Formats: sequence, structure tokens, C-alpha cells
Amino acid sequence: MSDNFFEKALAGRAIATIPGMIEFDIPVHGDNRGWFKENFQKEKMLPLGFPESFFKENKLQNNVSLSRKGVLRGLHAEPWDKYISVADNGRVLGSWVDLREGASFGHVYQTVIDASKGIYVPRG
Repeated sequence: MSDNFFEKALAGRAIATIPGMIEFDIPVHGDNRGWFKENFQKEKMLPLGFPESFFKENKLQNNVSLSRKGVLRGLHAEPWDKYISVADNGRVLGSWVDLREGASFGHVYQTVIDASKGIYVPRG
């Protein structure tokens, strides 16, 4: 967990190096039982920049994976948008390369993601 894990304000920041990518701070509420987070709520995320086009054609998919320490997983340049977050107390190093044709081709963004962060990745 990061130093600033609990009780962040919900916020979104555009990632300048990869146009269309957005990093979100997600409020995590903790007590003696553990913690809880609302990972995503459309009505709250749209005003922060989450693109409404993500929901077109009512196609949504939610995947969860568990990786043991030292595992490298890859996401591919599929023709759809992605929303990425961490579900447990772990942390992952996220690294993205813009593979779309244009001025940002080859640009890289890296950040450490824990359960208090979500990343919107545009298709391509």
C-alpha cells in the first residue's frame, strides 16, 4: 500500500505522454475489519474525464486475475478500452506504450498501482 492509501478524494488526472489515458485516485475506506472501495461508478467517473464512449453498444467486461510475486502479465493492443485496478493489498508496476500511429507513438507511462488507483487505457 502507498503512504496515501486510505481516504483519498476521488480524482482523475490525464496522462500527458499518452493521450486519452487517465489515472484515477480511488477512495479506500479502512477499519478494523480491513478495507472497502467503490472501484468504479459511472455517474461519478464521467465528470472526472472517464469517456462515455467506453459504454457504447452496452459492451462491458470485468476481469480479475491473481498473480504471484514476480509474475509478469501483459495486456495487448486490443481494439477496446480498458480500466485497470488492483483488487487486494498488493502493488503492481504498470507500464504502457502508445502503439497508435501519430505524434505519441512510442511514448511510455509507468506508475505503481495499488487498490487506491485505477487507470483508464484507451484502445490501441
